[in-house]
Amino acid sequence: MNEHSFYKCLITCSCYSHSILPNLQKLLSILKECYLNKITADKEKKIKHFFVEMYTNAIKHANVGNFEIEIDCYENEVFITKTDFGTKLPLPIQLLEGLTDEPVLIYNNLFGKKGQHLQIEFFVNNDIQVDPLNMFEHFGLQIIASSVDAFYYQYDTDKKSNIFKTKLFL
Repeated sequence: MNEHSFYKCLITCSCYSHSILPNLQKLLSILKECYLNKITADKEKKIKHFFVEMYTNAIKHANVGNFEIEIDCYENEVFITKTDFGTKLPLPIQLLEGLTDEPVLIYNNLFGKKGQHLQIEFFVNNDIQVDPLNMFEHFGLQIIASSVDAFYYQYDTDKKSNIFKTKLFL
């Protein structure tokens, strides 16, 4: 990754379902402008999947009316970060407190592992078959992890905020 992004912006979003589409269109417009022909139909589909899920997550769980989406564009990758002020994710204590370096099963085929600076990196193990009738809690995290190249979570105890960071290679 380059040292500095060539484009960075912050979008303040409201926690109402009618604002999902306009903000998704704004995000896609920014990415298409930054990356011109690098946003393939497949990448656009993945962006839509994870963005709508991140947005829906904020609507369901944030304790205030707004949240932030930060976009950091680099030459061959983009980081999209959602910050909300909801409650801390109910995850296994060994992940939340960084007590193990081993991956921990969270739900179905969704795993988490300790990242840097108390981050948790989510990933999906596609070798594990998932029962579609048993997909409730944390299914949104599974959708996001399946749609991006990297997906991180961190809870900021000082600000009482959830930080969900995604990374896409372009």
